[in-house]
Amino acid sequence: MWGRFNDGKDSKLPDGDFSTEERHKGVIQGIDLLKKDNGLLHFTSDYEILDCVVRRGQAFNVKVALTRSLKSDESIQLRLQTDSQEMAAGGPNDTTKLLKSPVDYFSESATWQYRVEEGGDGGNVLMLEVMSPSNAIICCYSVTVLVKSSDGDNIDSEQSNRKLYVIFNPWLPADDVYMKSEDERKEYVLNEDGVIFVGSSYRPFARDWEFGQFDDVVLEVAMDLLDKAGLSPSARRSAVLVSRAISKLVNAEDDDGILIGNWSGDYSGGSAPSSWTGSVDIIQQYADSNYKPVAYGQCWVFSGLVTTVMRALGVPCRSVTNFDSAHDTDHNCVKDVWYDESMERIDHNDSLWNFHVWNEVYMRRPDLPVGYNGWQVIDATPQETSDSVYQLGPCSLASILEGNVHLPYDGHFVFAEVNADEVHAQWRDNEWHIIRVVQDSVGSAVLTKAVHSDSKHDITALYKNKDGTPEERLAVMNAVSHGNTPYLYINKENPEQDVRLYVSCKDHINLIADNFTFTIFVVNHGSQNRTVTTRIIVKKTQYTGMCSKVIHKKLVTERLAPGEEKEYEEMVQLGNVLKGANDDSSIKIQVHSHSKETGQLTVGSIILPIELPVVEVTSKASTVKVGETVYVELKVPNPFDITLTQAFFELAGAGLAKPIKLGISNVKPNEVAGTSTSIVPIRSGPHRVLHATFSCKQFQGSRGSLAFKVE
Repeated sequence: MWGRFNDGKDSKLPDGDFSTEERHKGVIQGIDLLKKDNGLLHFTSDYEILDCVVRRGQAFNVKVALTRSLKSDESIQLRLQTDSQEMAAGGPNDTTKLLKSPVDYFSESATWQYRVEEGGDGGNVLMLEVMSPSNAIICCYSVTVLVKSSDGDNIDSEQSNRKLYVIFNPWLPADDVYMKSEDERKEYVLNEDGVIFVGSSYRPFARDWEFGQFDDVVLEVAMDLLDKAGLSPSARRSAVLVSRAISKLVNAEDDDGILIGNWSGDYSGGSAPSSWTGSVDIIQQYADSNYKPVAYGQCWVFSGLVTTVMRALGVPCRSVTNFDSAHDTDHNCVKDVWYDESMERIDHNDSLWNFHVWNEVYMRRPDLPVGYNGWQVIDATPQETSDSVYQLGPCSLASILEGNVHLPYDGHFVFAEVNADEVHAQWRDNEWHIIRVVQDSVGSAVLTKAVHSDSKHDITALYKNKDGTPEERLAVMNAVSHGNTPYLYINKENPEQDVRLYVSCKDHINLIADNFTFTIFVVNHGSQNRTVTTRIIVKKTQYTGMCSKVIHKKLVTERLAPGEEKEYEEMVQLGNVLKGANDDSSIKIQVHSHSKETGQLTVGSIILPIELPVVEVTSKASTVKVGETVYVELKVPNPFDITLTQAFFELAGAGLAKPIKLGISNVKPNEVAGTSTSIVPIRSGPHRVLHATFSCKQFQGSRGSLAFKVE
């Protein structure tokens, strides 16, 4: 194995990462952690940090140059030490690893081991092969080489001027994050660019995101987050506890984590969530401000950050979008909808988001019974507390599929997000009466990016069986039985529905749309006449379901004979409603029909995302070289008959460009906003993506991208 390194002929003139302090004329001339060579072995070559990054449970190499060969009564020792104050609380055994006795062969051991061989130059170069255990602590070490006499006296010592980062190893079967598929490892550990799905279940679309986990600022911040979490050394061995800590520290609610959430629509004093191109700019701002939380983010931004941090730490991770995502606030595993005696809605804290983005991490679960390994949900968006702080997971997908929400962690909340029944209840005669149970309105689709493609990968079946099947119903009953109010829903029959309604809309809505049309069909499938009151409401909403403006309301009462169908075609005038929108604004059509004779309720809805102009990113070059200047142009049309003010582009790309903000002058009505800039790629790759966003006072979040091959 030693043949891959320098034969030692030039070792008397240390270069590269050798320590070169000439503080004494001792035995040790220099230490090289061989970042490049170890990077190739450990799939860590792309980390831009100058220090050496290795994956635990796998051998790495250290090259030591000496001023002379060792004497027969002298030996080489290795000391690894972390300066983490949190780990120091556990005592010196947790902060320092002293490797005193080299071995001839590595064994399966829970301790660090090392071997020593000559590396050339007549014994003046030594090669140390070091093996960490498969459950090594995830942290950063300083590395010191010592020369000792046979009686233990210190003859010389030298500390490397580079640090050693030890991270998880999904290539190693013994590591809890082991992932068998090479294609999946490339996607969920090594891929620096991706897409996050947003919009609505009716019309989902992909948003480009730069994860940038190898940027030079990311790994250092990730390790500092583990320090900030106060994890014990034993906890830092555990993928379960590390991922739970990251779900807490990416949001700023409890511990001054990375990002402040904001769903108010007022983003003064920070950046609109839709303006971010990726994670690196946020993490860089966090580091530059001495870890002051960055403003602002929403769920897909939190998820993008978690993907970045977990991949940087070596844990397979992906961003996942749940469409029609329930937010259960009272821990009963259902989404409650309440009505008064007049069938007017009563406010309830439960809500239904157009979409919600969280993360999945891949790992074994030694803390759970057999059968719950694999993908686990974690979520940094601060919605509900867990153990008194805003964190969520990891929660096994297998436990959600079965409704075993009592298993750690936070199964009640995750289950409700993807598979809650929507229970409509009316208050009359001093008690609640269930008038409708909708079994398929929540968790319409769970999507993530496909491996090696930006297309959708539907993973709904990992969370739940098909709605209405015996297996799915059993899981729901199991989950609800562990909820706060099992008596309210268990063994309750869903009232028979003979009146049905359907909502349809073919129109797309963009920023300059004047109106749109939709159609409602109400059908009496029963054998009796029905007097049906249909309430129609159209709202401009945010993706969380929060209404920002009611656009259209209508109330219609019709008598339907058996088999009769009524069709209502509604045209909605928009006026100036869409000005000030962003890429998460939408139009929600909400309809419910109530039968006088039976009291039955039928509901239907459609969510139409508001489509923004696309940023056009162009360059004369498609194949470029590292270090070569590349010119790019950015354009986006002004769709309004008013001037766009406070306009700017943001640009970033892993291995291509650090985040750039480009302010531009006001854009007159119906003109094209544009600017140009240059980038200098710093890392090669067959598919490196430059991401761009455009924002202004009038709207935020137009996006575009351009891919380059970098040689």
